[in-house]
Amino acid sequence: MLGPSNTNEDLFQACDIDGLVESSMRGYSQTVFAFGQTGSGKTYSICGSDEGGVSVSGLLERAASRCFDRAPSGLKVDLTCLEIYQEQVTDLLVEKKQVLPVRHHPTYGFYVQGLTQRRCEGVSDYTEFATRAFSRRRMASHSLNDRSTRSHLMITIHLTSEASGDNNQIATFGRLCFVDLAGSERLGDTRTKPSSATIR
Repeated sequence: MLGPSNTNEDLFQACDIDGLVESSMRGYSQTVFAFGQTGSGKTYSICGSDEGGVSVSGLLERAASRCFDRAPSGLKVDLTCLEIYQEQVTDLLVEKKQVLPVRHHPTYGFYVQGLTQRRCEGVSDYTEFATRAFSRRRMASHSLNDRSTRSHLMITIHLTSEASGDNNQIATFGRLCFVDLAGSERLGDTRTKPSSATIR
């Protein structure tokens, strides 16, 4: 059990994000959810913060850093980032907001058609793409939080390696997904107009 005095590094260790990174590199799909009332620290934990001139890395940035530190030769790292607001999916890696359709593939399952995937060659690439994506997320203020994220965020690190006959290496397709859900409080508790706060 972690409390207010614990740091994001403590949370990183407690959730064994290192282990999830290693599994994703071997081709497994992992998901980390942040759920709770607005103001409880979900976005701070997942995405970190740079307010007040102090930069704090979230679980996502720490995981991305581990990926590049431990990536074997030939591993490709890509990033996707989407927002779900009022049952509509938009791509946060592009400037123009456009609703994207959710499709189902008989082999690979559900996917978002037309979702942008950016190649990251290092942590600096990840930071650039993620910072732009976070800035496009819907925000609003209400009685419980001055800067409340009013949508669900899903950002995924895709880890792909190709087959190699030299060492009998098989191709792998792993994913490490972080989900920052909108606040779970009742709308009436926020004293916010429904038109600006409704999340489904």
